[in-house]
Amino acid sequence: AGWFLLALPVHSMPKRDREQDDRWGVLVPHNPLCGAPVPLCSPTVVIGREGDVTAPCNPHLSRQHIRLERDAAGAVYATHLSATNRTYLNGRQLARDVAVRVEPDQGNAPFSLPGEAADAPLLFASWRNAEEARAALADEHVRGWCGWTLRFDDSGQETRGGGSAAAAAKKMAWLVPLPADGGRAAAAAEPAGGAEAEAEPKQQIASRAPPQPQPPPLQ
Repeated sequence: AGWFLLALPVHSMPKRDREQDDRWGVLVPHNPLCGAPVPLCSPTVVIGREGDVTAPCNPHLSRQHIRLERDAAGAVYATHLSATNRTYLNGRQLARDVAVRVEPDQGNAPFSLPGEAADAPLLFASWRNAEEARAALADEHVRGWCGWTLRFDDSGQETRGGGSAAAAAKKMAWLVPLPADGGRAAAAAEPAGGAEAEAEPKQQIASRAPPQPQPPPLQ
């Protein structure tokens, strides 16, 4: 008797599905000329002309302008790298080579994108927000601009879809378990006036109904 080798097909996960599983966030551009939202899958992402995320609409973007890093615990940090241009996180200028935790900020509400969480982090190159950048462009102070909303896909940072922690708690409220008696004790404690008030309109409606004709007596 001889030996033979049985080869079984190996099914690997499609690349798109692997990227979806690895994705921890999305950069959503405020300038339509920056193109589509950019998924963030790598633990380290560099924004710049020679980085992982580029912005051809902004000639003032440095070759390596901003570095985003996600640690093992899910926290995300932004580091300003440029020696000539500025970086703003949630409207505050970052110092060079200093990693700053990226977190939601309620002050971003006036500058948030439609459909995104009002407190979602804002990351801009050279200008604090889109309003300042558009004004500078209109005055011909700059030849382009770029900025992004950072939408977290990790519930440890922010709820999926960009909600804040408060929104997450509201969504989870329906998961609160009922008491052991199914809530019957709470229903029994309801004042009797509630049931009487509910029955009263029915009695009023019955009193307004026309009298029903009586059948003739039997002969």
